[in-house]
Amino acid sequence: MDEARVQLFVNILRHRSLRRAAEETYMTEPTLNNRLRTLERELGVKLLKRTPRGITLTPEGEVFAALAPRLLGTWQDIRKAMNPTPAQDELWIAATPDLASLILPQFLAHLSQTFQKNASGVIVCHPPEMLQGLESGRFNVGLLHSVGNLPNLSSRRLFEDRLILISGEPLPEVPLAAIEEWELFAPVRDYLAWQLIEAFFKERGVWPRSLVHVNHPLVITQTVKQHPGVRGIVAEGMLSNLTLKAMQSPYPVKVTDAQLPALPTYVVWRKDERSQRTTDFVDLLVQFVAARKPSSLPVGG
Repeated sequence: MDEARVQLFVNILRHRSLRRAAEETYMTEPTLNNRLRTLERELGVKLLKRTPRGITLTPEGEVFAALAPRLLGTWQDIRKAMNPTPAQDELWIAATPDLASLILPQFLAHLSQTFQKNASGVIVCHPPEMLQGLESGRFNVGLLHSVGNLPNLSSRRLFEDRLILISGEPLPEVPLAAIEEWELFAPVRDYLAWQLIEAFFKERGVWPRSLVHVNHPLVITQTVKQHPGVRGIVAEGMLSNLTLKAMQSPYPVKVTDAQLPALPTYVVWRKDERSQRTTDFVDLLVQFVAARKPSSLPVGG
């Protein structure tokens, strides 16, 4: 039985909502449903019933709901018993693809040159894998855009980066309704950036003629430059850094009647983290970012 699926079940119980549990764990509802069904197959019982009013527990689900928190506690006790004194000289960092490019290269160079400290490794991954890795102790710290309600993790906000529309050729100022005629390249659906954009568009009653979701802002900017008529959405600081890397930039599109939402960035770590190196890393990262704007952090790679 997989610990992550048991934790998912506990999250569903806490919210009494599949949608809110999916949002908290950065999954789509179909992905969450698939993992819940896998847990039910492993147990050989049905845990939840879906009704017009929401979800309720089956009799078997009631039994498992009482046992699941104890099961999670046992797994945590086992990890602590097997590794009572975590290696103080290891520091594994997880980051989403955009933040691995935007923040880490210059900061890790700064860390090495100024403090003679190096990370053990950087893993580029998406939020669900990152959160599971932090929970299990595989990663010491993570960089991502949203933390939700995660009881075992601590977090600090690093900065916010405004989302903007971009074009491969200069455009006059446009109203937001102009996007209804556009083919738009946007972040993938599971990313907070897209969730913010989707809510923003729906609230204002506009929608692009065509949408393509991709998993890295560099792909968006390259596509916009290479295909006239295609537009994109990226974070403003990331666009500045991609400009430095590619030496040519798409053009920001000024919207006359609206401002797109801002994308927050957080550093996260386990609340029971006992490594002084992790604590020092978080403090130094917060100081480093506070002294710079996101657009002054050059893209690595």
